[in-house]
Amino acid sequence: FGLSASAVGSIFMGMSMVGVVCTPIAGRLLDSVGRVRTIVPACMVIGSAMMSAPMVDDIYSFVALVCTWTAAGTLLGAGPTTYISDMTTSKNRAQALALLRTAGDIGMLLGALGAGTVADMFSQEQAIQANGIAFLALSGFAAIRFATIVKK
Repeated sequence: FGLSASAVGSIFMGMSMVGVVCTPIAGRLLDSVGRVRTIVPACMVIGSAMMSAPMVDDIYSFVALVCTWTAAGTLLGAGPTTYISDMTTSKNRAQALALLRTAGDIGMLLGALGAGTVADMFSQEQAIQANGIAFLALSGFAAIRFATIVKK
């Protein structure tokens, strides 16, 4: 879009504001709907946003897409942490949360490596769409896995 540095900064500021506004809402959803039932839809929204990003052709659609992505990311950020906290004993909680964080960091490293490789070989658009496909595929795997947990 040919954005200036201040415009990019304004978008990041808006993303932070969306995150701040959505955090208490995410907490209420996680407590009322359940951790498992919020993780998969949040993943699917993020994956869909990734897949849609290269198709956005104006700044207003881009801002709406980024705000949606950020709102889902806020929910996804809290979901797994609260889920693991609920599932572990107080004795094992710190170790389980550290393992979650480590797995997330490894995923970020491998994801960046994979996205960079796809971007170098093909294009940035295909790289972000490949990330979206991976996110949706993992959402499907998580849905199948969580289906055994949720009995309602």
